[in-house]
Amino acid sequence: PADVRITSRFVETEWYQGLAATVHEGGHAMYEQNMGGSDLVVDSHLSMGTHESQSLFWERHVGLSRPFWKYACPLLRDAFGGDDGAGFPHSPEEIYGAVNAVSPSLIRVEADELTYPLHVILRYELERDVVAGKLAVEDIPVRWGEQMQELLGVTVPDDATGCLQDVHWSGLAVGYFPTYLIGAAAAAQLEVYCRKDLPDFDEKIQA
Repeated sequence: PADVRITSRFVETEWYQGLAATVHEGGHAMYEQNMGGSDLVVDSHLSMGTHESQSLFWERHVGLSRPFWKYACPLLRDAFGGDDGAGFPHSPEEIYGAVNAVSPSLIRVEADELTYPLHVILRYELERDVVAGKLAVEDIPVRWGEQMQELLGVTVPDDATGCLQDVHWSGLAVGYFPTYLIGAAAAAQLEVYCRKDLPDFDEKIQA
């Protein structure tokens, strides 16, 4: 179980999406690394909702926190700021505010915490209706655009930033999207109990 490898996503125009995605996938990896080494069910993940709770705990409850950016800001300044740091003039508080800003977006994995559930609801309702025979596959793009307008007030310019942006359906992972919301709810509970068990939770993140 120690040999766990991840894939991540990066964009050339900014650094945050690559960092957030890697923290998320690292949460999955740490969960896998801490399982037992046998082929028994007890040594496998409990569910994909539980798996997503581990990744979302690290991405959202650690990676979006003030202590994390107090830790990470000097590293980012070293990486992007040049010899004198002037190329990265942002404070931890400024980065914290930026990554927690709420703004409807086209892309699920770039969505803020408030609007993210609507992206999942959209996908669940579409796949539910396809499976039930109420929606033809060729009609997904039109329905996607209508629902994005209704739920988020966002106009979808093309299928690449619409119904083809995720890998799940092409990989036959129909029914997977709700695990993100199950995981998000579980991750929030994990933070509550971490704070009860670890009074210095924030200090450990910042250290």
